[in-house]
Amino acid sequence: MIYSQVYAKYGKPSVKAGLIGSGTYSTALMGQVKYIPMLDITVIAERNPEAAKKAFKHAGISEDDVVLCDTRLAALSALEKGKYVWVEDPMLMMDLPIDVIIEGTGDAEPGARFGLAVIENGKHLAMLNKEADCVIGPYLKYLADRAGVVYTPVTGDQHGLLIDLVNWIRALGLDLISASKSPDAELGFDRDNMRVTQLVESVFPDEKKWRSITKEEKEILCTMPEKPEDKLKTIAAREEIFKDIRVVRAQEISETQIAANALGLTMDSDTLINPILRAPELPCVLCPRENGGIFHGLARCEMISTLRDLGSSNMGGGVFAVVSSGNEYARYILNNKGLHHNPDGSASLLPRPYHLCGVETSTAVLTAGSLGISSLHGPYLPRYDMYSKTLRPMKAGDVIDSDDNVNMKAFLMPAVAVKDGAPVHSYLYHWLKLKRDIPAGTMITYDMVDIPSDSVLLRLRRESDKHFGLK
Repeated sequence: MIYSQVYAKYGKPSVKAGLIGSGTYSTALMGQVKYIPMLDITVIAERNPEAAKKAFKHAGISEDDVVLCDTRLAALSALEKGKYVWVEDPMLMMDLPIDVIIEGTGDAEPGARFGLAVIENGKHLAMLNKEADCVIGPYLKYLADRAGVVYTPVTGDQHGLLIDLVNWIRALGLDLISASKSPDAELGFDRDNMRVTQLVESVFPDEKKWRSITKEEKEILCTMPEKPEDKLKTIAAREEIFKDIRVVRAQEISETQIAANALGLTMDSDTLINPILRAPELPCVLCPRENGGIFHGLARCEMISTLRDLGSSNMGGGVFAVVSSGNEYARYILNNKGLHHNPDGSASLLPRPYHLCGVETSTAVLTAGSLGISSLHGPYLPRYDMYSKTLRPMKAGDVIDSDDNVNMKAFLMPAVAVKDGAPVHSYLYHWLKLKRDIPAGTMITYDMVDIPSDSVLLRLRRESDKHFGLK
């Protein structure tokens, strides 16, 4: 990459940024910025005092250099003295001398409210908040374009990294067969003890994380047949083996949704298949049927779960693409330089087996603030949405958070407009209560939840539906 040379030749010499929210991800960003001369995060908006102090501390900023401000004038005075500013109300930073605001609250409703304010106040918006992005991201991008500012997803989270990877692949002139991401949680095969296990700590303390397997199941986990129909049977059999170990969660699906909408990728079936695959199997399975895979075309999106032997290398919660080339010699290079490929050499795996969260987010912030460029390249359209069904009966009054709710299963399907009886995007009902009892297997629809009438998120989603012509 030639980021530094491009910034130096074509960009602003320095970028001032503000950060809304200081959770784990944002704190990592704050801590790394001290080593990046071009970038400084001078303002943090955070209601939790301990979280704000932690973020400044990790950035190597002493408490004496941090000023808590409750007015714009106080904030301006502190900045002029070279101090760092902490505000509790994010709206106070909208008219401060900063170039980019990073929305990192992790909640769709405030993300919509503050994201809109950033654009309306003429600042670039780095949308760390995937919860808001997957509900109204395309519309915020439209509003930002119209206002002459940048709207960009961030590097570091998987959807932003997948967007960057695919844009690079397309710039090389390679054929994109499929693209996806791997969850942070991986599935491990312990051959010595004949059991399978989830390799990261579950968010649910009572959730089963392992189970013993039979010799027949071992064969299913260790082999992948040649014919597409047999591959699908093996995928279904592996799903049955791991049915008690939950890996793919709503936040994983939401990132797949953003990447698919930003890159023009297409689901091959009504919803994602979520196959459980070893890394060498990816180019053999996630390619067209005429080449032995399960897809009916190119540029497909999917969501996988990674299976590996204990002690072997992992996907690191990273991203990958399956690619090819129209040139025979280029395919030879792809398949003889360390890439996994399918038997006929028509599909090769390009993995990025890691994501570094806030440690690498500065590239998106600098590209927006210094160069005025978004990582989005091409149309960003609301083609798919994330919806949820209940896994067990739920009662009126139950709070239905949408991220890691053990009662819900998220999935992708073509986006539909806000209307009575229609499915509601999973992040539109985040932390709301059910209006009535519903049985297991029920899709959450608008008539089941009370979305506040003053919701900025809902208003912008309605405007988005109208702008993009969703039915």
